[in-house]
Amino acid sequence: MLKAATGFTLIELMSVIAIIGILAAIAIPSYNFYLVRSRVTELLNASSYAKVAIIEYRISKGVMPTSNAQIGLTNVSTNYINSVTVGANGIITVTGNQTALGTGGALSIVLTPTFSNGVVTWVCSASGATQYVPATCN
Repeated sequence: MLKAATGFTLIELMSVIAIIGILAAIAIPSYNFYLVRSRVTELLNASSYAKVAIIEYRISKGVMPTSNAQIGLTNVSTNYINSVTVGANGIITVTGNQTALGTGGALSIVLTPTFSNGVVTWVCSASGATQYVPATCN
């Protein structure tokens, strides 16, 4: 007595390949979006040193700094960051490297300090490819 051959039919294999293709078509763009958002987070992290230095300067001098030199901030530049600059009234501007970030457009994050009752609070805003900026900074 002969046994029948076992295994998957061609239609079953093609169905599995089609399902994998559909899942990949959804997952790859989502993963790329996640990668860009994680790179953009470095822009916020790079401002941490400047924020602390501005707070110390404001408390010790009684006024907000107006330049990187006043707070001792040298040029900050990484793979994803073009520059971190301190402007009038202690406003921090972090400019991203659009090519390395993969945003497809320029991206800048601006942190504006306000001093009230001995506390410095920060307001974050972004310009450019803002869809990649964390929700706390919109």
